Amino acid sequence: ESCKKIEALAKETAEKDFTQAVADKKLVFRVIDTGEPGYAHFTKDYQLTSKTVILSHRKDGKETEWADMAKVWDLLDDAPGFHAYLGEQIRKYLGT
Repeated sequence: ESCKKIEALAKETAEKDFTQAVADKKLVFRVIDTGEPGYAHFTKDYQLTSKTVILSHRKDGKETEWADMAKVWDLLDDAPGFHAYLGEQIRKYLGT
């Protein structure tokens, strides 16, 4: 239930606060189930110990940096705080 809530809040942040970036494909929201074959490597790649939101900056198809937004768990019951925190981090990644 908590994971689904984080997913919904993150998607809402991306789609409502970054509409143009999503439309221009400068921001892509993806849900990845690390339990699925082919995606398990993300657990190791991002040193995951629980479900989370990862911001990944990609250039020319290659990841240049990434960050674990682990604080989303602290803001799970604070939707405005969640949106503000994640939005700020996304703006940093977009350079806006």
